[in-house]
Amino acid sequence: MLDLSVTFRLGLPVPDVLEELRAALKRRGIALHLDRLRASAGSAFDAHPLAGRLGPSAVHADVQDAVTALGLS
Repeated sequence: MLDLSVTFRLGLPVPDVLEELRAALKRRGIALHLDRLRASAGSAFDAHPLAGRLGPSAVHADVQDAVTALGLS
C-alpha cells in the first residue's frame, strides 16, 4: 500500500517509477495498491499504462478502504 496523499501531481518520472515498483513487487508475488490519490494527480495517473495494469481495484480512497477491500479487517 502506497499512500499518495501528499502527491498533488504526478510528473512524468513518478508513474514510471511506480510501474517499476509494481513490476518488482509482482515478481515477488506482491500486489501494489495505492490510496488517497488526489484528483489533481489522477489525470496523469489515468493517462499512464500503470493505471490499466493496476486496475481500479488497486486504487483506494484511503487506507481503511484498502483494508476492507483486501479483506484484512
